Amino acid sequence: KNRLKQNNVVIHIRGGDALTHGRNNVIRKYNNQIFELLPILFKKYKNYTYYIHSDDNVDFLIDLLKQNNIEYFHFSKSTNIMEVISDFIHSDIFIMGISALSYVCSFLGEKKLIICNDDYKQNIHDKCVKISDFIYF
Repeated sequence: KNRLKQNNVVIHIRGGDALTHGRNNVIRKYNNQIFELLPILFKKYKNYTYYIHSDDNVDFLIDLLKQNNIEYFHFSKSTNIMEVISDFIHSDIFIMGISALSYVCSFLGEKKLIICNDDYKQNIHDKCVKISDFIYF
């Protein structure tokens, strides 16, 4: 069941166990890029609702959303996995996390735009834009 509002951005911020298994620097860099990306999205996609899924502290994003009077919902790791998958699939704009779950969900549903980490080397969806390409070009 799709619980998302029309015109939505779903963000998957990886944290938790991934930060302790050798991907800490890549994940932190990507999270900083997401912080740079959001003001661009705010201007380009007005009146969108943001949905953040993370098992990490995302106060830096929530503060930015609040400062810009953006409607948002935050979901933690206690959220039912089927709801998480549904949100990823039904997103209009999907900002992937550095995870297999995000990767698989990027191929499901009818998204307008998918934003992924610059380091993805495997096949990516044709609607996927690497985050640096979106921010800097």
